[in-house]
Amino acid sequence: MAITEPTHRAPGRPRNEDADREIVAATLRLLGREGYDRTSIEAVAAEAQVTRATVYRRYPTKADMVTAAVCTLAEAEEPAGCPDARTTVTELLRGFHKCVGPGDGVSIVASLYLQRHEHPEMLESFRERVIRPTRLRMAAVLELAREKGEVRADAEPEAVVEMLVGSYLYRTFAGLPIPRDWPARAVAAVWRGLTPPPPA
Repeated sequence: MAITEPTHRAPGRPRNEDADREIVAATLRLLGREGYDRTSIEAVAAEAQVTRATVYRRYPTKADMVTAAVCTLAEAEEPAGCPDARTTVTELLRGFHKCVGPGDGVSIVASLYLQRHEHPEMLESFRERVIRPTRLRMAAVLELAREKGEVRADAEPEAVVEMLVGSYLYRTFAGLPIPRDWPARAVAAVWRGLTPPPPA
């Protein structure tokens, strides 16, 4: 008779993915609502309706917890099926809004900025995993469009990205709503200045 080998399991309890998501969501809510100082592990546990031990098993320190939660803002979908540079940039800007909008990303970044001396790694992680990839993708699309003659030869991709993202920050600081069609409107306003002149 064949002997079945026992199935080996990793030590400890299996990871609860629902708890993972609740802890991250609670951390982002508290950061946006209360700021960094009042976003404690205890407060996150209460907000997520889990025990403190559940949070501590995942994140030994508050800085670890905040960094991990903030870096989930990088998980935007890549644009698919975009036929041209303008559409692709619009979709990238829409993805940026989807990342930072619902969780009040501006308030979260402000909290990280205020803690930049005590915990510089948190702000740096946000810059590297959220801001930098978006900036590089947009700039790469614009650079390619410039090489193909779809935008002016003297266009500056980095400056265009700064204007597009800057319009989001301006509306936020001015207390203006961000309409659903804001990405398309912002790109349209900038694109008029990028269109190459007609051939002579």
